[in-house]
Amino acid sequence: LHTPSENMIDGQRYLAELQMIHECNAKTDPACTPTSKRMVISALFSEAKQSLGEETPKFLKTLLDDMALLDGNFGQYIGLYSFNFAEVAAEMRMYMSEYFFFKGSLTGPPCKEDVNWFVLKNPVPLAAADAERAKQIQGENVRPVQPLNDRVIWSV
Repeated sequence: LHTPSENMIDGQRYLAELQMIHECNAKTDPACTPTSKRMVISALFSEAKQSLGEETPKFLKTLLDDMALLDGNFGQYIGLYSFNFAEVAAEMRMYMSEYFFFKGSLTGPPCKEDVNWFVLKNPVPLAAADAERAKQIQGENVRPVQPLNDRVIWSV
């Protein structure tokens, strides 16, 4: 969970960004050889419009509760808790119909290249209190925006 977002749309940063990183390698079933294959599904979060009944998804509230116990160590979270991506997908389904696709790299060291990025176009609501809580747990943990260079971004 990044606060604020690392990806931007039309020059706009969002309150937060959840990057779900998937990797297929020699140890996964089925195995990917000779090289690993990586993809990131990224959800951007904007301030919930409470007057319209928008609220933070349940999975994110649970994630914030758990991460507060682990001082924001997401790697430790994945190792200790049974994070259920199926539940996340069920809550996120309504935001997944449109996305941007591009080839890039992971945003954390060692910033491995050749990653397929899928950034959801429709931002997910995040209550202001939950956005502030995420900042308290995570701090501002964003990689600087990278130049596009020759990268092509597809709108799907």
